[in-house]
Amino acid sequence: MRASKTSPQLSPNLAPTTGLVVCERTDKWVAAWRRELGTAAVAAETRTVEDAAAALRERPHGAVALEIEVAQLPQMVAQVAHWQRKFPHIYVVAQLTSDMRVWTGLLREAGAALVLTSTREVPAAAQQLQQHFARAPRPALSLREELWQKLPWS
Repeated sequence: MRASKTSPQLSPNLAPTTGLVVCERTDKWVAAWRRELGTAAVAAETRTVEDAAAALRERPHGAVALEIEVAQLPQMVAQVAHWQRKFPHIYVVAQLTSDMRVWTGLLREAGAALVLTSTREVPAAAQQLQQHFARAPRPALSLREELWQKLPWS
């Protein structure tokens, strides 16, 4: 997929403990994330919170984009707070409809780093995710692997 002009796609050499987990019932948000970050950076697409939690266990320095509907708000606020305690290095992005904008402060207080109300906000959010992924610790390389990566043709 092509990258937008405002946010270049992530490089393919992401740390193995990173990646975005998108948890939504529709495919509205994941398409925007893939367009901005590239397919490799969207590590998992889930429909349930339980599946998202399982994917986060494999990516302790990753991010989760959680679609929240009005009927689920109390449970999702609790879920965001729980994930922040259980996975202290993840980046939580809450995805809301525009009529839920009044709940932004509550979700931020629970631990959401970003609260989006439109897919038009994804390019700016993708830049923040790129910075978060870049700060993730990399696995130690052997001397041979380190030298190989420094060669001009690798």
